Amino acid sequence: LREHAKTLPGEVKYEIGAIDPRLSLAACGRPIAELAHNVKPWGPTRVSVNCNDYAVWTIFVPVTIRVYGMYPVAARPLQRGETLTEADIALQKGDLSMLPQQVELDMNNLLGKELSVGLSNGQPFRRNMVKQPTLVMRGQNVTIIYASASFSVTNTGQALSSGGVGSVIGVRTSSGTVIKGVVQEDGSIRVQ
Repeated sequence: LREHAKTLPGEVKYEIGAIDPRLSLAACGRPIAELAHNVKPWGPTRVSVNCNDYAVWTIFVPVTIRVYGMYPVAARPLQRGETLTEADIALQKGDLSMLPQQVELDMNNLLGKELSVGLSNGQPFRRNMVKQPTLVMRGQNVTIIYASASFSVTNTGQALSSGGVGSVIGVRTSSGTVIKGVVQEDGSIRVQ
């Protein structure tokens, strides 16, 4: 647990639960304890203790891992569609293990993103509440770049949907063909 605690953000406290007193296990010279696979890294979880010496057994020990650290929250009521700046985000200290899943812990991953929902003051940000800002609007004329390792060709077209950097959108070319491409930082659509 001490090694695992070094990988977690913030101050870590853990409480080891009781092992069933009815268990009768053979003595083990070198037990190996590790966080059980496919379990949460904090909160109520379990540690597997394995013995592969002269005795072979595995038990799961309940453990509660608490992580106290800073996490970003809305600094004021925020509306859907707002692009986040530092003034919109405050840091709050608390038990990270008690937060809902998918809460974003790094403020830098929020800056410049667009809110897909409204938030109240003090509400934490979930990753699915933000998206890249819309860069290309449906119906907008766009530059299409066809690129490979050896050549690049450009064309014009009309966006069939809106999207931000990295979004895959449909585009109708000047000849009427519908293709899909990825929105680039300059607003062009790259097709590979």
